[in-house]
Amino acid sequence: MAAVSVSGVRKRYAKDVLQDLSFELEAGALTVLMGPSGCGKTTLACMLAGYVAPDAGTLVLDGRPITAAGRERLMVFQETALWPWMTVLDNVMFGPRAAGTMSAGEARRKALELLDKFGLAGFRDRYPGQLSGGMRRRVELAQALINNPRLMILDEPFRGLDVMTRGLMQEYYLKLFAESRMTTLFITSELEEALVMGERVLVMDGAPARIARSIDVGLPFPRTPQVLASERYLEIKRVLMAALYLPGHRIEGGSA
Repeated sequence: MAAVSVSGVRKRYAKDVLQDLSFELEAGALTVLMGPSGCGKTTLACMLAGYVAPDAGTLVLDGRPITAAGRERLMVFQETALWPWMTVLDNVMFGPRAAGTMSAGEARRKALELLDKFGLAGFRDRYPGQLSGGMRRRVELAQALINNPRLMILDEPFRGLDVMTRGLMQEYYLKLFAESRMTTLFITSELEEALVMGERVLVMDGAPARIARSIDVGLPFPRTPQVLASERYLEIKRVLMAALYLPGHRIEGGSA
């Protein structure tokens, strides 16, 4: 069952960026989006969030057209979105309190639960400037997840983190995803990250861009070192590399 349906989307700025772009996101699935730099991945993410309108085509969530920003769709950007004058706890509580969807007590309880899951319970009274980059990213994810959106959009959320911190962040999000099965679109430019995170990978290509390939990863969670050394992993990595770096060249192993 599709939670999100994108059909015939077109967007033009100084030139056409997206043209006849169509795909679906399965409900409760973690789908990765990849493509060349500047191909329109963030533009598409902003359309799904309701921040940017398409020039043509439709975007639908749970049968309802996406025409503006809404609480049921949240986007975590590449840049930090924390309020520097608020504590970690207040930052996480801000969304539902500002929207009036939770009482102060309920928001505090849920915020503390999320901070505990992200290993940040002892930092709830700190300010963003007192945290490392990886810790700030964890707070931002908690800040988004507390709103319990129907669609989570992550635009290269772990970009710029060191390898070890990135791996920890992937592990944190995958654990929460396993609990919630929240429909997720995860944008990355890292091939290995796509294969660690995704159940399916959509590859954008062309100018203007469209969805060129849809590749089912077919690897079990958790993606342990054994899974990432398996023949299936190497096969899918080969297919994805061809889709990214050899457009038009077909290698069997992923669904079109």
